Amino acid sequence: MKILTLMPDDIKITAREGQTLLSALGAAGLDVDGSCGGRGVCGKCLATVEETGVSGAPGGRREVLACQYEITSDLKVWLKNKNDRGGRKADISLPPGFAADPALQAACRAARRPLGVAVDLGTTTIVAMLWDVVEAELLGAKGINNPQGAYGADVISRINFTMQAPENLKILQGLAVAGINEAVSSLLAASGRREDEIGRFAVVGNTTMSHIFSGTDPRSLAVLPFAPVFTAGREFRAEELGLRPAGARVVLLPNVAGHVGSDITAGMLACGFVGGGQTDEEKAGPAGADEKNGRAGADAAAGGAGPALYIDVGTNGEIALRDGRSLLVCSTAAGPAFEGSRISCGMRAGTGAIEGARMTENGLKLNVIGEEEGAAPVGICGSGIIDLVSELLNAGLLSSKGKLLSAGGEKFFTVWSGEETGGEIRLTQKDVREVQLAKGAIAAGAKILLQKRGLSAADLEAVYIAGAFGSHINLQNAVNIGLLPRVEKTKLVSAGNAAGQGASMALLSDEFIGKAEEIRRTAAHVELSTQPDFLQIYAECMNFDQ
Repeated sequence: MKILTLMPDDIKITAREGQTLLSALGAAGLDVDGSCGGRGVCGKCLATVEETGVSGAPGGRREVLACQYEITSDLKVWLKNKNDRGGRKADISLPPGFAADPALQAACRAARRPLGVAVDLGTTTIVAMLWDVVEAELLGAKGINNPQGAYGADVISRINFTMQAPENLKILQGLAVAGINEAVSSLLAASGRREDEIGRFAVVGNTTMSHIFSGTDPRSLAVLPFAPVFTAGREFRAEELGLRPAGARVVLLPNVAGHVGSDITAGMLACGFVGGGQTDEEKAGPAGADEKNGRAGADAAAGGAGPALYIDVGTNGEIALRDGRSLLVCSTAAGPAFEGSRISCGMRAGTGAIEGARMTENGLKLNVIGEEEGAAPVGICGSGIIDLVSELLNAGLLSSKGKLLSAGGEKFFTVWSGEETGGEIRLTQKDVREVQLAKGAIAAGAKILLQKRGLSAADLEAVYIAGAFGSHINLQNAVNIGLLPRVEKTKLVSAGNAAGQGASMALLSDEFIGKAEEIRRTAAHVELSTQPDFLQIYAECMNFDQ
């Protein structure tokens, strides 16, 4: 074994000879950005190493990509881009009219386990929410970067990692569980409560995250027809997964399809996009649901409400369309551009990230997360990227086809320049192309679902934008770049962290879990890759005027 000393904190970890530095750091639970899944193309895992020979003499410092560097000796390591676990706080609340299950509350009280944990297990971020179930009171919420990110920013990269060696699935599962345990421990300490008071967990996530979390081989999700091993909800004892405390009950909510997960079923119910999720007053649906046509009666079609879209913008974009009689769902491989990955100066939404931008007479005015006004930024997160592209379009510095139109012919736009440090933050032509790929995928998915029902954006009564990312973006700017359908501002609904809200509702109500199962059984999945006109629509939607 080799000894790695992480500088400047002088933290020591061990690694196997021949193991990549990124793998060793990830196995030690360190949150290092490995956005490209170890292919050596994103540059986010850049590190400085100082090798020590057999005699113990320093071998000189040099910069390496952690995903490509194989360990052959003891090392000192300086990380360039360790992920920031700070930044935006999780915002969770119960919707008006929702009531916790009195029988469940009584059972928790009788068992002297009044606490529960709701978990939104995202590809990029894990949010844990500690609840007093008996009192239906949120004691605290904590979001951390998913430590699996060291093995790829997207689900396909992580699936590929599980296929490389038999133990890799266990590695990814262990990282997710360790992240949840860490977040829960922090919440317990802050609230002055004990671990042995926890009796329940409710977990939501996309289908790949659900498979990895449960220790289920996800390889079938990487190839057509993207068939999941399971879609129905599952239950475990915490000790089976490595969660603490060992005796707690763990409920994993149901998925719909290969890349439409329980975060979507729970989120749609929680925000009222589909009916029956918020109150006890429901309209009865027709007997005998027609799964082929996506008929879910009042429970899935919001009691006959008009056409609306539900869009969860993320690495794996998920979209649903209700039209008053049916529910269609699809997923799009949007990629991690809106998470800050594959963007030259991109980063996640942590301290120092540019989260907003506005063009003024005096140049760009920037909003930076966690910093005082005027503080130096360190990168750009997804909401900032959307603002920058929109502002450049409005200023005539970017064409609708995505070409930067600088006077000097540069293939970049300088967002911020540090006179004292000499550093710069740029938006490059390649960055713009990444944004086009991501926004084109989301827009194409929405357009195809609308076409399936003979609808257009003009027919929509509402567009729900879900996810922590969706609650922080400037919705009008997202419409301006064509990420969201071109509808009136009054029709845009920010659903916030609907998945986390849904996980919380499932924690407090077994009836809510049953409603999620009804969505799973009756929603109709549209596989975009098999649609004959998908590539043409996708290409058209990459333009910013679409």
